[in-house]
Amino acid sequence: MTRFQVISSTLFASLALFLVFFVYYSGAGKGGGYLFIVSNLAICILCISGLLWKNVQTVSLKNTFFLFTFVFMGTTPFLEYANDISYWGRIKPSYDAMVYANIIVIQSILVFVGSYVIGYKGRIIARVFDRSNRYLSRVVNSNPKLGIYTVFILAIVSCYMTADYNNFNLLSLFYRGGDFDRLEISKSLFLIYIYVIKPIPVMAMLYIWLYKDKKNYKGLLYLLFFMCLIFVAPTSIARFYAVTLYLPLVICYTQFFDRYLSYQISFVFGVLFIFPMLNGFRYYSDKFDISKFSLSYDFFFSGHFDAYQNLAKVVELELITLGHQLLGVIGFAVPRIFWSDKPIGSGAFLAKQEGLFFETISMPLIAEGYLNFGMLGVIMFVFIFGYFAGSLDSFYQNLRIKKEKHFILPIYFIFIGLSLLVLRGDLLSSFAYTVSLTATFIFIILVSIITILTWKYTKKLIS
Repeated sequence: MTRFQVISSTLFASLALFLVFFVYYSGAGKGGGYLFIVSNLAICILCISGLLWKNVQTVSLKNTFFLFTFVFMGTTPFLEYANDISYWGRIKPSYDAMVYANIIVIQSILVFVGSYVIGYKGRIIARVFDRSNRYLSRVVNSNPKLGIYTVFILAIVSCYMTADYNNFNLLSLFYRGGDFDRLEISKSLFLIYIYVIKPIPVMAMLYIWLYKDKKNYKGLLYLLFFMCLIFVAPTSIARFYAVTLYLPLVICYTQFFDRYLSYQISFVFGVLFIFPMLNGFRYYSDKFDISKFSLSYDFFFSGHFDAYQNLAKVVELELITLGHQLLGVIGFAVPRIFWSDKPIGSGAFLAKQEGLFFETISMPLIAEGYLNFGMLGVIMFVFIFGYFAGSLDSFYQNLRIKKEKHFILPIYFIFIGLSLLVLRGDLLSSFAYTVSLTATFIFIILVSIITILTWKYTKKLIS
């Protein structure tokens, strides 16, 4: 560790602890017993320690896990409890349930650390992908110009379909919902459009990043980025989805996250300032209200951070489905017309059990584990996540040291943002998003390879 990193780590830990104690001070005398406060404080300290542990790379799945846990399972729950906040017309979780939930979170952190270390030392990811990467690199680099212009054409088609869906209304491109006359399509087609077709311009930029001579295509890259800002505008999609798509572009095309602790600081800044402002773009109305775009910290008590309360309610109600909810995740692609009793998302399942007036709520990964198999499920779900996080982080770190590129890297960068969705839940929707976005990038690679190979063999036949 360099002197700069030691000083930076000390300052970061001091500021984080100051934030924690500010949260507790602001809630002093408003609630919270001894066991809850001690266990909640333990979560925050463990998360700060985790953010400074094994911090050889700033952007990582490990840091994302600890940042999520610090905000959603550490500081926010205390503020909710101290200010007597509950969501969607529910009865507040009992004190005992919240203490037990804290203990589960602490156990989950310890399980994550253990499984992360095991995954980090393994070489499974490298063995699986190295051979295929050599073949893919050989093919795509045999005719880079054809591959790049192929994905550019795909991006143009995607932009046209996005414009068509919005009835070529420019303003509609920048909002998620509101008073717009958009194309009416089924829910299934909408999901395919939003998670497979719409992100293609971003995926095209990630694909071009893999080429060594991408500097020869600067003009094309600038044009693609402009297309991304218009047709995949960060304000037109969910906040976590925007992070998932645009974070990889920042990592690939800038050195911003090469700075020590830059990811951790950016995450906190985004939660405190960017996310509340983006909330103003969720719906558009003819009655324009500038106050929607102002910084209002009511945002933090309006249900966006309901993950912890949902965990506590699952624990309090002792909801264990013995894997029934997991079946829905595994069979997410099966239409309900063929599977009439297909499980709904775990957030909606909990909302129905409680009789809440709003059903599109989160269900954190820890709660998903408990909901399926009790404490055994918590250990199993967190262990699997930690193992893959360690494996992928290790794989990325080795490539960084060697200064090599790999076709799996853009997918890894996409996983950084997707991991927030997985950790917050519910698992049914986040798993579907993960598969869809991964499939979109693989589709772009396959189309590029097929085009290059077809051109190659056509030339052979002609000659």
